[in-house]
Amino acid sequence: MAEYNQPISSFSPETNPSKGPLVGAVIIIILLIIGGIYVINSKQGSLDVSPTPTPTPSASEEPTPSLSSSTNLNDVEKDLGSISTADLESSLNDLNGSLGI
Repeated sequence: MAEYNQPISSFSPETNPSKGPLVGAVIIIILLIIGGIYVINSKQGSLDVSPTPTPTPSASEEPTPSLSSSTNLNDVEKDLGSISTADLESSLNDLNGSLGI
């Protein structure tokens, strides 16, 4: 009857517990730390972009005439005729040059 009074336990002090899960968790934590450092360093390099200055209209540019808000075909054609497109090509070339295209 003495054997029935023993506590039931699956862990006996004589056996060594497995260290595999602990080693796996440590490796995963180390990889997460290394990945975090890599992401932080890669984002800091991309933040060094200098802002491009906003182009300001030159004194030679004519102000845009006020356009009507009508959808009548005659009014739209009149608005299109009032817009100057003489130096549009040079403005586009300047824009392409500043964008590096």
